[in-house]
Amino acid sequence: MSERINGFRAALSAGLAALTALWGWYGWLVLLWAALMGLDVATGMARAAKGGQWSSSAAREGLWHKAGAMAAVLALCALDLLF
Repeated sequence: MSERINGFRAALSAGLAALTALWGWYGWLVLLWAALMGLDVATGMARAAKGGQWSSSAAREGLWHKAGAMAAVLALCALDLLF
């Protein structure tokens, strides 16, 4: 059993090392930012559902705002690669 766990740890470490080599530290920051945005969306939806204030139009407006922020970051990443 411990041999399988060590194999999994080695594979996970190799995968993370490969992603770090591909992205660098900046890529990890972008990934963390995207994960935190997802958490923000999930907690906002949960809070609205709990308070009985769920509105699809408000949710759609918030999601469009998030999509715009993501598009801006992707455009800046593309410019960073270009220069």
